[in-house]
Amino acid sequence: MNYTKKDLLYLPLGGSGEIGMNCNLYHYEDKWIMIDLGVMFGNSNLSSNELIMPNIDFLTKNNIKLDGLILTHAHEDHIGAVPFLYEKLGSFKIFTTSFTASVLKRKFDSFGIKETNIELLNYSENKKIGKFAIETLALTHSIPEPNAIIIRTEKLNIFHTGDWKIDPTPLIGNPIDQTKLHDLKNEGIRTSVFVSTDMKFIEGAKYAGADRVELYTEPYANMYNQNSQAAIKPFVEASFFAKELGLGLNAGHDLSLMNLNFFAQKIPDLMEVSIGHALISDALYYGLENTVQMYLAKLNE
Repeated sequence: MNYTKKDLLYLPLGGSGEIGMNCNLYHYEDKWIMIDLGVMFGNSNLSSNELIMPNIDFLTKNNIKLDGLILTHAHEDHIGAVPFLYEKLGSFKIFTTSFTASVLKRKFDSFGIKETNIELLNYSENKKIGKFAIETLALTHSIPEPNAIIIRTEKLNIFHTGDWKIDPTPLIGNPIDQTKLHDLKNEGIRTSVFVSTDMKFIEGAKYAGADRVELYTEPYANMYNQNSQAAIKPFVEASFFAKELGLGLNAGHDLSLMNLNFFAQKIPDLMEVSIGHALISDALYYGLENTVQMYLAKLNE
């Protein structure tokens, strides 16, 4: 993987285009931070007791040292791999809220890991980690103290949400600071809402102030081999409706080298695609850099 010291990079090692195993790397000015380090549980094709963890070879083989790991909340798909991989990655500071820290400390104790470096984060606190300015924002979810991470650099600002829902009256914890969310748009952070092709959801995204929608493409991928024209039809209609509303259009989930080109040809206003699982699987055979170029070629054919 070729990159320069000045490049601002986002590199998902898990959790993009799949459920579970969240692990996200950010690079800027030769510094690296990680957000979340979770597991995925076995499914019908695997033992139900099997834990699947992110492949961290990119870090270990390139001798990359993290400036910090930031945890958004205490669900297993966001923190479950930490005690398994903490020592393999080398000692680094972990930043998180008090509830998540308490859960993580119990995990470390069960693994016999005594030497850890956990620093508590408070909501709306600004902290410098490497070359990144970090601020946490309270969210609501099905577990205490979930938070989003606002990442600021000299080049670009990023809003990393973690898992969330909008609940104005949560039973535990703080509600989402919706004023702050609106303020983030003024910092140049683009908003894209992940939706189905149902027109009312696209209209709702416009009403909420989103810049784009990202169409959920699993139904297309599932039907593509049987009837590609029927598979693409609702997505073409949704793309026209989004354009009428002045929304940009992204798409993602289960797109692959097999079905991406047809989708891109039929949706001419497509601006971005989100591809995780298929791309990383193909990279095992072709290498990551070659695979990225193959996907770009499919988009531009």
